[in-house]
Amino acid sequence: FYLWMRYLWSDDATDIAFTNANNISFDPTQPQTSQVVNDITLPLSNQPGNDQLLHYRRYHITGDFKTTYDFHEYPFDQQLLNIGFQNTHLTSEHLVYVIDTPGLGLKIDNTAPSSVATAFQSLSSWTYLSVQYASDTFSSRSTLGDPQLFDQHTRTDYSGLQVTMTIQRKALAYLVSHLLPLILLMLLVYASL
Repeated sequence: FYLWMRYLWSDDATDIAFTNANNISFDPTQPQTSQVVNDITLPLSNQPGNDQLLHYRRYHITGDFKTTYDFHEYPFDQQLLNIGFQNTHLTSEHLVYVIDTPGLGLKIDNTAPSSVATAFQSLSSWTYLSVQYASDTFSSRSTLGDPQLFDQHTRTDYSGLQVTMTIQRKALAYLVSHLLPLILLMLLVYASL
């Protein structure tokens, strides 16, 4: 998948870690595309008269992501595929990730349009249902070894983003490919006896 970011100030916005990645090709210092948009400047509200240039970074990410699946309704199950990331340096007081609604062509409720289903057409055993995007906050209560925080109730919030794809197993295709041969084999054994 592709991940892009548009931001002001430093490149700390790209210092992210994927929370459920098992094996991934991602280096925040090596974007596929990197540019400073010179013709667009955004004024800073806390510093009148000071304009900052908009930075744009795009990454092509491949890898394996892990999650837990619910097989209670197998083979009539739906599964949620999650991809999430969080910033590893900046807290949510300094950085908040927002969803690029116009760039993704999302609806008002942050769901993808039906045209996104074409990306999932190659799945022979699954049917795409929906994609949901959401800003997220990851909390840590760790003191990170700081002795000054040992007897205090600490909480650090890091900004992140969560994408959830919902897919439905094609039960008829499963039944035909797995159960029909078993039924035929049982009939063959029964007929031979």
